[in-house]
Amino acid sequence: MQGLHGSNKNGKIKAPFSILRENLEELSLEAVIVPAMGTGEPGECGAALFKAAGAKHVISASPDSASRNGTGAEKEKALQESYRVAFKSAGELGCKTLGLPFPAWESYGIPKETELKVLENEIRNFLLEHPVQVVLAVKEKKLPLVSGKLFDGIQNFIESNAEQEEDSEDIPYSDSGPVNFGAVPVRGKPIRNRREYSLAPKRFLCEEPAECDAEIDGTLPEADGIQDFIDSAGGKLNFQNTLQYLIAERKLDNATVYKKAFIDKKFFSKIISKRDYVPKKHTVMALGLALELEIRQYEDFLASAGYAFMPSSKFDLIIKYCVLNKIYNIISIDLILDSYGLPCFSPE
Repeated sequence: MQGLHGSNKNGKIKAPFSILRENLEELSLEAVIVPAMGTGEPGECGAALFKAAGAKHVISASPDSASRNGTGAEKEKALQESYRVAFKSAGELGCKTLGLPFPAWESYGIPKETELKVLENEIRNFLLEHPVQVVLAVKEKKLPLVSGKLFDGIQNFIESNAEQEEDSEDIPYSDSGPVNFGAVPVRGKPIRNRREYSLAPKRFLCEEPAECDAEIDGTLPEADGIQDFIDSAGGKLNFQNTLQYLIAERKLDNATVYKKAFIDKKFFSKIISKRDYVPKKHTVMALGLALELEIRQYEDFLASAGYAFMPSSKFDLIIKYCVLNKIYNIISIDLILDSYGLPCFSPE
């Protein structure tokens, strides 16, 4: 189905969060949240938009009139409170699919930038507590969902770091250990693509050129961080060990992590308990975001599952930019991905 990121070919929603720009009539939504400026009745925006979707429940979001006429900060706070109440109602109804029109408040004097900022946080908070699939219905097909400044920053990063490669498959790591693209063979050039990786002498790889210059006998410098932990445990690189170590290191509980990654509890249990099971790359990426890792730890975390950032993948470069800039909210990242015509996160 065109226009819906996070759905299958039959239009059935499969991701916790999806962005829809067309073909709304093909969806069947249990509930929708639409504007109602103090009247208690749904406004024209949204009610008509979702009419064809056959929603069973129409929930009104209604900021008080005093706040609507206030400052920008007052308008944002009022909108936040109204959505919080509306989302609470949706949770109490027990609906499994929920739709929101965007933009919905411009005609009432609330800028779409303010509305989007509120939605990013409120949708995320709602999904952390409720197993609901939320659809953001964007009325304009080409409306960007990120600011021009952020888009330009990401675009510059992509142009500076992208490499055009015909073969962009993810490369499983060999038994000799993880090697990221960008690693440097001793007395050699950085590895940039699949072919160079396959030809590189794995036992002579190190992370930085300065380390390679110091090599005399071919032995590698000692690893640190996650790799150090894994080595001390006496086992080979293991994704489950790495994940559990990071959760404990950050004093988090499992529920917090799988909810922030939008991963089902049962599936997360499988990841943790099934030794040597490796989930798909997007799932690992989502878990890394939930853990809010620094870039070096994030790369090590990917490597523990046999993955690396691919310089030929725009998706990968966007995620790398977000990690570097500490953008960990998956809803915010989904809006960025949509602005590039890429699919939203859809962990297994």
